[in-house]
Amino acid sequence: MKKERLQDASIIMYLMPFIAGIFGSIYYLIVLGDADRTLYNMFLLVTKDPLIFLAGFLGLVVATCFDVKSSSGSFEKIPSKLQKIALTILIIELFGGLVAVNFVDLGGLFSLFIDGKYAALMPLLTLVYSFLVLLIKTSSFDVTLKALGTAASIILMLAGPSYVFYSSAFGTGSNYVLGLAILMSGFLFYILIKKSSTFKKG
Repeated sequence: MKKERLQDASIIMYLMPFIAGIFGSIYYLIVLGDADRTLYNMFLLVTKDPLIFLAGFLGLVVATCFDVKSSSGSFEKIPSKLQKIALTILIIELFGGLVAVNFVDLGGLFSLFIDGKYAALMPLLTLVYSFLVLLIKTSSFDVTLKALGTAASIILMLAGPSYVFYSSAFGTGSNYVLGLAILMSGFLFYILIKKSSTFKKG
């Protein structure tokens, strides 16, 4: 396959999480009855569907492969692309979730992300994948403060939903506010790391 076609294919594959989400929403919009066709149910069903999740994430993996083959220099930009996609997915999901709970029920929003497990997993797994690609790109396992900070922020973002899920599963009672606080602290920590890196480059 020519490099130009590989580049075009990689762009489409990078968009696969969004494409899969759109087609999944259309599918559930068609199959659901009028009573079940609410924004809350739509969000929940799409984010619980393993096929939509797999199609989106595998699309990103294929996109990185196409990106590497299409240009020798593009590998340097792949981690940044994946991180931007992860943040875009998270922002879209947060907005969609807020609309689903009428912008007022933050506990319901967090429950929605826990019940629709792939809503939280998709952007976080994409960030983890970008971090792994970054390690491969540098071909070095030297520990830096930036790398440790990025890893810590990802762990915090994973720990928030995990805490609520497992505490609920084992019947010990779940503190949604604490789980949300852990998730958001990790997210803010990640943003601060990225912003500080941008200021240093400038």
